[in-house]
Amino acid sequence: MNSPTAAGDRAARHLTPEDLAGLRAGLDEQLRFHRERSAGGRPAAPAPARMVVADVEAALRRMDEGRYGSCHRCGLPVERQRLLIVPQARYCAPCQRLRAAPRPATADPVPAAAAGHPVAGPATAGRRATGHRATGLPAPDHRAADR
Repeated sequence: MNSPTAAGDRAARHLTPEDLAGLRAGLDEQLRFHRERSAGGRPAAPAPARMVVADVEAALRRMDEGRYGSCHRCGLPVERQRLLIVPQARYCAPCQRLRAAPRPATADPVPAAAAGHPVAGPATAGRRATGHRATGLPAPDHRAADR
């Protein structure tokens, strides 16, 4: 895989300076909105709102570091349209599908939608889910609650 800086340079080339300025303004606005909502003695923001703030802050940091727009998984540029819709996106569409897909225990773990994508090859081949499908931890024993 290429270095993060080289991948960031490739990703930045598919976004115009105007795109980047607009994305930064939108991210800044999201951050202000969430901070204003949580200020003023109100109860702590719910976990999903805190996650949004963390994602927005991370996207702004990636912009400052020149890594914005590169997929965290494969290093390829995140699609321009995807960034314009979800400016804090960390993954290109094929990698996001891989992350969101359930992992069957015996079937091919690579969804057909990701075929031809660089990470849909040997790096994911032969990987099997074990235990609880969301965490990979052993499945909970629900029988204990019936006793």
